[in-house]
Order: sequence, then C-alpha cells, then structure tokens
Amino acid sequence: MDIIFTSEKRPGSSGVVHIGTMEVEPGGQSIQVAVKLAFSEFEKATLEHEHKIYTHLHSRGVRGIPQDFGLFVDDELVDDVEGPYALIMTFAGDSLFRRESNVDSSVKSAILATFLHVYADLVSRMNMLSTWRAIHKAGVIHGDVRLPNLCATDSGEAFIIDFSHAAMSTSRNAKASEITQICRLLSIDEGGARAQPALKKELKVADLRRSTRIKQMRERPEAVGLAVSLNNVPI
Repeated sequence: MDIIFTSEKRPGSSGVVHIGTMEVEPGGQSIQVAVKLAFSEFEKATLEHEHKIYTHLHSRGVRGIPQDFGLFVDDELVDDVEGPYALIMTFAGDSLFRRESNVDSSVKSAILATFLHVYADLVSRMNMLSTWRAIHKAGVIHGDVRLPNLCATDSGEAFIIDFSHAAMSTSRNAKASEITQICRLLSIDEGGARAQPALKKELKVADLRRSTRIKQMRERPEAVGLAVSLNNVPI
C-alpha cells in the first residue's frame, strides 16, 4: 500500500496531520486520505485511543465521521526506537476555522463558501446535530466541541473530526452540555431541536477493500498494530 503525502495540514494533540493519496489496490483506485503521524510516546498513546474510539463508533453504525482504515506501525527499529504510528482516515474536508495562521485569504474564502453551503439550511444543521446525538448514543463524549472540528468536503458532505479528547461516558450532564454547545455553534434553537425528529440524509461511503499488501504485524494489549511500508514517502 502506497501513500503519497501532498501537504501537511496542521499539528494536533495526537500528532501531525498530513493530506495525501492512497492507492487502495495496486494499480487501482486512489483516494484522498488524512494521515495522523505520532512520534512521541504521548502522541502514540493518544493516537491509539483515538483509533479505538473510531473503531467503536463505526461498530455502532455512526455516520458523519471519517472512515478509519486502521492504525499502522513502522516495524523498522532505529537505534532500538520504534518508528512512528500512522492513523489513516478518509479526508473529511476543511474546517471553517483552520488552525494555520498563514492560510491565504482566497483559500479561507473558498473554505467559508463550502462551509456555508453545507450549513445554510436547517436540514443540514439538524443532520449534524443528529450525528452528535448518535455519538452520544454510542456512549461517547467528544470532549472538544469547536468549529475547527466540524468539516465539509467540496461535495457538500459534513463530518465531525478529532476524537483525541473523546471518552466513553454515560453522563447525561456531559451529553447535555455538548448538545448545548453544538446548538450554539450551528445556530439551532435547543428547545426546538428537542421537539423535532432527527433528520437523516444518507452519506455515501466508498466501498473500499483493504489492500492485500497490508500485513498484520502483532497484537497489542491496547490496540492492533499493522505494518505498512512508508518508505520513500515525501513529507
């Protein structure tokens, strides 16, 4: 499996995020992906945690979040030090507020136009709220409700990203607090939102198969590590 990094998106709490293209099958389809790289022990532990949260949410059928292709480990030791971890996900688009301070104004305008297109109507905003409630129903608290973690693709699909601060929780107060925050961000009347049924809009997810060249490396107590060749990849 080959991944070519095309840009560095931003530093995060669980590593650096790169945007790239991934060849799903040798000589076959390529898709745009986001790759989180973790180097320090803290970043690796956080990335393993985020991978476990994504795996749990996908098992519960939660949509509106990036598709997680797995947590990969460089199996070559350098000076007895384990290589970086890589969490590979579908690219969820750009957020309204990107963390880089040096983004060109024309790029920011394009991001804003896409975001406003997605959230201009109440149906789209209610769908985002429905996704948040599905996350809560799966027993997960996101833990970082901010506009930078709400993304949209050029095709108009909306996603909730960055579960590095998420936690398994059944706390009603924590869930209610997050719903209040997301309603404020999306300009939804919280009282009216409670009374309305969830609006559903089917999100298309590519029917992708794992590459047969991905080899299982070893099982860890906390997460399953997979070996993937990242040699000669420009960063």
